[in-house]
Amino acid sequence: MFSMEMMYIVLIVAGAILLLGLIMFIISKMKGGIKIELTNFNFSAGDTIEGKVILNLKKPVNAKTLNVGLVGEMKSTSYGSGHSSSRTQKVFEFSQPLDGKKEYQIGEKVYDFKMKVPQNVNTNHEGMIGNLVKSAQLLTGNMRNVKWYVKANLDITGFDISKKVQINIG
Repeated sequence: MFSMEMMYIVLIVAGAILLLGLIMFIISKMKGGIKIELTNFNFSAGDTIEGKVILNLKKPVNAKTLNVGLVGEMKSTSYGSGHSSSRTQKVFEFSQPLDGKKEYQIGEKVYDFKMKVPQNVNTNHEGMIGNLVKSAQLLTGNMRNVKWYVKANLDITGFDISKKVQINIG
C-alpha cells in the first residue's frame, strides 16, 4: 500500500508532467500550425495517397525540414500484478521531405504531396511487419490492429510543429 506521502509525491509528479505538456502545447501553438487535407481516407497496398500540407506560421522560424509521411502504430496493453499498462509501438514509418532547411516565413504556404502505400503494408500482418505485430500481440494478449496515420512535421530546434491524420489501409 502507498503511504500518504507517497500519494502526494505521485500527484505532484503527475501534475508537473501535465503542466509541462500544457506548456509545450502552448509554445508550439504560438509558432503556428499544420493542417493535412487528404483526397481520400481509405487505401489498399499500392494505392497513392494524395493531399496537401498547409503550413500556417505566426512568426518566422528556422527549421531543418518539412516532412510528410506514413506511420503505422500499434497500441499494446499488458496485464499483471493487479494493474495494466499500455504502450504505443511504431511498426512502420516512412517520410519524404516537402521543403528543406531554411527560415520559414509568416503566413500560409500549401505543399501538395503524393506518396504510395507500400506493397508490403498488409493489414493481414504478413512479412516483417506482420511478424512484429504478431509477436507483440502474443506477448501482450492484445489482438488490436495497426492504426495508420499520415503525419506532417516541421522540424524546428526546440518544439516541432506536427499533425497526424488517421487513415484506413485495408
